[in-house]
Amino acid sequence: MRILLVEDCAATAEQVSEALTSLGHEADVACSIESTAELIARSAYDAFILDLNVCGVSTLEVGEQLRLAGHLVCFASGVDPQSAPSDALFLSKPYTLDGVADMLARLSPLARRTLGFH
Repeated sequence: MRILLVEDCAATAEQVSEALTSLGHEADVACSIESTAELIARSAYDAFILDLNVCGVSTLEVGEQLRLAGHLVCFASGVDPQSAPSDALFLSKPYTLDGVADMLARLSPLARRTLGFH
């Protein structure tokens, strides 16, 4: 899958991007809401991993817009999973390779339905 990771910590973004690549996926990184919008306008993504708080701005609205448009979205936070929508996929921080792999496994059945894989 092609995944857009929205994460404002450069070291964390690099770690997760490398984990996604090692798991066979292509990852782009956005470090702000503005760069997220620019990348979405330029490229097609199969899924999104959104830190709940990027540069002090909540990504809930962006994530909900993406979900309503039929995109696969996973919210991430090291603070409060209850602030993510209750029906959303959630990835706890600090990120681990096992955590990312587990999230992708949970995302996979959704991807198959949404992207038309059989």
